[in-house]
Amino acid sequence: MKIDESITGTVLVVRLTGELDMKEAGGLQGRLAERIANGQSRIVVNLAGVAYIDSAGLGALVATHKACAGRGGKLVLAEPGNDVKHILSLTRIDRHLPVHATESAAAAAAGQ
Repeated sequence: MKIDESITGTVLVVRLTGELDMKEAGGLQGRLAERIANGQSRIVVNLAGVAYIDSAGLGALVATHKACAGRGGKLVLAEPGNDVKHILSLTRIDRHLPVHATESAAAAAAGQ
């Protein structure tokens, strides 16, 4: 999986490309935990480039969400494709993690 990061205002934007599965989830979670520990608790994860997500990937997102909330921040998801959006809905994770159609809307929500 390819991971690109940038800062938009006070929000860390993480763009993922590839599959967010058991093989990649731990690395992503660790990387985001490090950013949170360093004070970056407002995070957008752009899922536009994610073709597949499994339970480990979902678990990494939920764990990151909890870590952000514990530091007074939030995790917001952006631009999931139809397949990923369906998984988020099917597992009802979209009821707990905000999901926005655009990265800019997600960044605005995360910055509030």
